[in-house]
Amino acid sequence: MKQDFKEELNNVLMQSTDAAKEGMDIAASQKENVKMVLDKVMAQKNGSHLFSQDMKVPPVYSAYQQKLYELQHTLRTIYREMDEKFYDYRQDLSSFTITVFGKTTVGKSTLMETLIHGKGDSIGKGAQRTTRDVRRYVWDENHIEFVDVPGICAAKSGGLEDSKKAFDAVRTADLVLFLITDDGPQEEEAAALAKIRSMGKPVICILNVKACGADNDFSFKLRLHSIEKRMTHTNDFSDIKKQFYAYAPKYGDDWSDIPFVYADLHMAWLSEQPEYQIYSQTLYQLSRFETVTDTILREICQHGILYQFRTPIDIICHTLRQVDAEMRGQIQASSQLMVELNRSYSQLQQSRKEYQRYQDNRIQRFLTGVADDLKSRASVFVEDHYEDEKAGARWEQVV
Repeated sequence: MKQDFKEELNNVLMQSTDAAKEGMDIAASQKENVKMVLDKVMAQKNGSHLFSQDMKVPPVYSAYQQKLYELQHTLRTIYREMDEKFYDYRQDLSSFTITVFGKTTVGKSTLMETLIHGKGDSIGKGAQRTTRDVRRYVWDENHIEFVDVPGICAAKSGGLEDSKKAFDAVRTADLVLFLITDDGPQEEEAAALAKIRSMGKPVICILNVKACGADNDFSFKLRLHSIEKRMTHTNDFSDIKKQFYAYAPKYGDDWSDIPFVYADLHMAWLSEQPEYQIYSQTLYQLSRFETVTDTILREICQHGILYQFRTPIDIICHTLRQVDAEMRGQIQASSQLMVELNRSYSQLQQSRKEYQRYQDNRIQRFLTGVADDLKSRASVFVEDHYEDEKAGARWEQVV
C-alpha cells in the first residue's frame, strides 16, 4: 500500500471510531423509544375478560388470544436480540468490522487465510459446513477486523442454524463482502443479498474464479497457462455480474451501486505458501487479489466514516422493521377476525329477527286462542249464572 494511501486510511479509521460513538448515542436514545413502544404492546390484554368463567369462549376469540401471545413472545425475542447486538457493537467500537458472507464452499475462509497470511487450516476441502462458528481475524496491515461466518444454503443438517448465525453477524458489520463463484449465480444467493441490503448494509461483491486451474496431474506451468487464459475471460465475469444483479428488481432494489470485483482466491493463497515461492509473484498477479484489497480499502476511505456512524443506528432500524412486519401481520390477522366477527354478528342478528317473528306469531296465536275461548265461555257462563248473585266471583274463578 502506498504511504499516502495508508495515512489516509489511518485517518479515516480514527474518524470512523468517533463517528461510531456519535451513532451509538443516537441509537441509544432510539432504543429507549423502541422499548417504550414494545412495553405498550406487551401491556395489551388478550380479550378473554369479556367472557365469564361460565361462558364458553368462542373459537375465534381463542385464536385471537393465541395470536396475541405469539406476537408478544416474538417481540420479546426481537428486543432481546437487538439488545445483545447493541451491546456487542458497543464493546468493539474501535474496530472497523467487515463480515465475509456467502454460500458454503464459496471461498470465504480462503479469502481470510490469504489476508492473514495463514497456512490454510480453516480452508475446506470441498466439504460443506467447514466454518460452523463465527470467527474473527485482524488484518494486521490495516488493523481492520474481518468476521468469517458459516456458509448459507448448506444442504447438510444444521444449515438453517448456520444461516441464522451468518445473518446475525451481518447486523453488526460496517461492510459486507458478498462472495459468489463462477459456477453461476443462484436465486438463493440473490435472496440473501436482498436481505442484507434490507438491513441497510453496504456491500462489495467478489466473484471467486474457482474454475481456473488445470488438473493437478498437469505440470505447474501448464496450470499457470490455464489460469492466465481463464482470467482473460472478462466478458464471462461481466455476464455473471449481469445475471446476478438482474435479480434485484424482484426484491424491489437496484444493485448497480454495488462494487464488483473478480479474483482467483485459491491462487492468491497459494502465492503466499513456501512451496510455491518461486511462482509467488506470478500467482499473485494472475489471481488479481490486489484488486480485492484495493476495492475494500478504497470503499473504507471513501465511505468508512458514514458506515460506522450508521451501523448502530441500523441495528435499531432493523429492529423497527421487524416490529413493523410483526405488527402488520397482527393487524391483518385482527382484520380477518373482525370480518369473521361481523359475519357472525350478521348471522346472529338474522337469527334473532327470525326467532322474534316466530315467537310473536306463537304469542299471537296463543292470545287469539285464549280470547276466543273466553268469549265462548262467557256466553255459556251468562246463560248459566244469569240470576246468580255470586256470578262475579265465579267468573274470576273461570278466568
